[in-house]
Amino acid sequence: MKPITNKVAVITGAGSGIGRAIAIELAHLGAAVALNDVVQESLEETEQVIVAAGGEAFSVLADISEESEVQSMVQKIIDHFGKVDLLFNNAGVTIARFDVAEMPSKWWHWLNNINFHGPMYCTKHFLPHILKSDAGHIVNVSSAYGLAGVYGRSAYCASKFGIRGFSEALHLELINSKVGVTLVYPGSIQTNIASHSRAWNNPKEKEKARAVQAKASKISPSKAAKIIIRGIRRNKVRILIGAEVKALDFMVRLFPSFAPRLIHYFLRRAEQT
Repeated sequence: MKPITNKVAVITGAGSGIGRAIAIELAHLGAAVALNDVVQESLEETEQVIVAAGGEAFSVLADISEESEVQSMVQKIIDHFGKVDLLFNNAGVTIARFDVAEMPSKWWHWLNNINFHGPMYCTKHFLPHILKSDAGHIVNVSSAYGLAGVYGRSAYCASKFGIRGFSEALHLELINSKVGVTLVYPGSIQTNIASHSRAWNNPKEKEKARAVQAKASKISPSKAAKIIIRGIRRNKVRILIGAEVKALDFMVRLFPSFAPRLIHYFLRRAEQT
């Protein structure tokens, strides 16, 4: 089982949700944590919680969609801790539902720069340091929408399918090294991703999306973090979080043509209630 104590872990999107929960849990287990987010106040809140509990935390405000900012973040963390053992590419965003022909290009680029290019930049620039670890690990967060395409979510699905392919290829690249790679598929987690999403036509649509997510969410960020950390300690390649994600994974494998239609049906029903 991979050790956590005395390791240095980097967590992107650590200001809230799963990222904050992962950081708190890792610190509780004895790891030093490097926290990243684009919201200063949220980042400080996470750091304060960890330090107040006796943990070691170091915060870096940086936009992972900008490679130069990622490079600067890597240097700051190495200067502070001297090493990096674990990387959690957790930060992610979503946007309103769009048909492909109607989607403004700026929102496509904004979402994919964060969800796809961000983890690639972080992996590229942290990897030389993680390779020096005797128990390194990279964790990439995909989504249930990285298992099956969903109507109106082409940009989000593209980013999460992209992370899936990237992670699977990275796993093979590092298979003979001491660095493990884990791909996480979270289901309905109690986070604020819908509240922070962009490109809604009006506030009512955004509030409805938030309400639908809140109704569907059954797993707390804390529980999700524990599942993820337990999985990487066992060097799991895939972690499915939530009964609905496990069912979806099964359906996609067994009924690849039927599964997306079923997902579309249930999502429509959820939005109408």
